[in-house]
Amino acid sequence: METSEPVAAILAGGRAERMDGRKAVAPLGGRPLACWVADAAAEAGLERVVVAKPGTELPDEFAELRRVDEPAEPFHPLLGVISALRKLDTPIVALACDAPFVPASLIAALAAGAPPSDAGAPKAIVPNPRRGLLPFPGRYEPAGAELLETALAHRLPMRAAVRTLAPHPIGEAVLATHADPALISLNVNTPSDLRSAELIARRVARRE
Repeated sequence: METSEPVAAILAGGRAERMDGRKAVAPLGGRPLACWVADAAAEAGLERVVVAKPGTELPDEFAELRRVDEPAEPFHPLLGVISALRKLDTPIVALACDAPFVPASLIAALAAGAPPSDAGAPKAIVPNPRRGLLPFPGRYEPAGAELLETALAHRLPMRAAVRTLAPHPIGEAVLATHADPALISLNVNTPSDLRSAELIARRVARRE
């Protein structure tokens, strides 16, 4: 890519075993789960790229998006981030396909980046609410890809891997200006999670 403008990388390469491998297309509020964060990224004005393993079932709406295929192995969320950074060679705002309530305003803020410090521009920007650092949603720079590859080689958990980048944190008070931090960090991993998210989606629709 010739541009250094960040793109939204929608990560959909997980096994999703507890949801019969069909997490991205699971229905939530009348549309596929992965479309919630994809629509928020579009509202934020970012180009959207889906990152998934070959054969991953994706919403029909994703047919229009550029795609990055990550390797079939291993199954680790780091792999999607690394694949996007290496193949796109541009900053990414990494978005989990199972996090439906990430607001467009936060995605836009991540895309805008953070002011450089004495150490230069941060290699990553991630939420850091009271409950601890969140890898997603997060902004990741190509300069951090090698560190993440080392972390993947050592099978570090995602949060530990992100800490190797010395990320710039977004604290709870700032997160709360975008949305309830608990909603920002909500992931749908099981059918029970999906039912809970459906109730939240109904409340959100009533407020709108």
